[in-house]
Amino acid sequence: MPSDLSKGKIAYLCPRENYLKVYIPVIAEHLKNGFVLEPVLIVPASGDTFWGNKNDTAATVDKLGCYDVLNQITILQAKDEKHLLELLYENDVKVVVEFTAYTNKEIYNYVLPESKKKGIKWCVLGSNGDELRVADTDGGKLLANWDLITVINDLWRKWTDEYLEKVNPSAVKYVEASVAIGNPVFDQVEQLGFERQKILEKYNIPADKRIIMLVPAADYSISWLYKQIFFNNLATNLINLGLFKQLFKKHACDREGALIKDYDRIRNYAVALRKIREFADRNNALIICKRRHKDGKLKSCERKYIDMTFEEGRFYPFLTLELLAVADMYVGFESLCFLEAIGMSRPAVNLISPLRMYFSDAGLNGAYWNKLWLGENAMFKMKDVSEVYNIFEDKDWEAFCEKMQGSLDEQTEKYNKDTREEFLNIFLGSSEFNSARRFLDAVEKIL
Repeated sequence: MPSDLSKGKIAYLCPRENYLKVYIPVIAEHLKNGFVLEPVLIVPASGDTFWGNKNDTAATVDKLGCYDVLNQITILQAKDEKHLLELLYENDVKVVVEFTAYTNKEIYNYVLPESKKKGIKWCVLGSNGDELRVADTDGGKLLANWDLITVINDLWRKWTDEYLEKVNPSAVKYVEASVAIGNPVFDQVEQLGFERQKILEKYNIPADKRIIMLVPAADYSISWLYKQIFFNNLATNLINLGLFKQLFKKHACDREGALIKDYDRIRNYAVALRKIREFADRNNALIICKRRHKDGKLKSCERKYIDMTFEEGRFYPFLTLELLAVADMYVGFESLCFLEAIGMSRPAVNLISPLRMYFSDAGLNGAYWNKLWLGENAMFKMKDVSEVYNIFEDKDWEAFCEKMQGSLDEQTEKYNKDTREEFLNIFLGSSEFNSARRFLDAVEKIL
């Protein structure tokens, strides 16, 4: 290890607030148990910088004062890519950390190569799979310039290897050099504790009710069919009229590449929510909903069936983990938030939409999705831990309705902790939450 590192820095690039749910656990571990480099956080100087401001989530300084951990480190503000490069040099940065290999193009094409000429190392801090899924965009070429890529698990590495062997074998070596560390967001469980009574009081959640945590269906704009059929009652009702049904079948369903093949089986978002509401009422339970920036405006059926709604906010403690800490059960619409439910030992129900059920098999993202969610052997289907239902298939819909006729006590009493632990050992590499230290150890090896 070079001897000139004692005054050097490790800089975490943070264009968006939600990166903090992964960055702060690593910084907290760093401050508590030490690391050879001093941590700094680099954020946009304003919401309209070169980093962009997706869903108004830019991690500007005015949003960071609530995080005690960040008050103990230096926070720098970058105006543009040239200023960012200057900050790296002026602050003796030895290592730069990014959330994904698919970083801002000005950074990847200018700041990264220029800074590497000065010996600065660039690392990807893996968390949910995005760190390798970018290989789908260019056959793995984006992976080439990183000194260290850490990933959530060895499965991601295996599946990406298999994909790149077909499309660009020369890029396989970048994946093979990556290091599996799990997901640092789960380190918050050990670092913060998440005491139930304190969380109930913090958010004014009644203590005399059972609690179902819901993650709603995202208001995606990438598919007209997805929005108009799955979420919109009017469109669904029109499609089910004889004339409209025939027109849709003729002009959409029968076309090559159509997402939905059977319009007779459509059950819309409101119907699914009503079933969850009926289940909650039978079990004297509240439905609390954690919304994300991508969920769009609150829908009328959400106002009707959900008791309490929480908008995305603080990330340390991470709101999702806080709400799961007080919940008895999790229900989500095709969301990876269910992984946090597994981490918090909560029974999980996952509902899948038409867009995902007809995901193309082509490409790396399709392969990931199919292995995780679809089919009898889908990894996310775990008996007495996590169920996955396609509400557009009769068999799954009937099974979901039957589950919603059961008792909440049964869900919690039958929860299989051994299956959960086995899943965590595979998916995070450990059922102990220590990803932050695993990341720092991997960084130290490249210095």
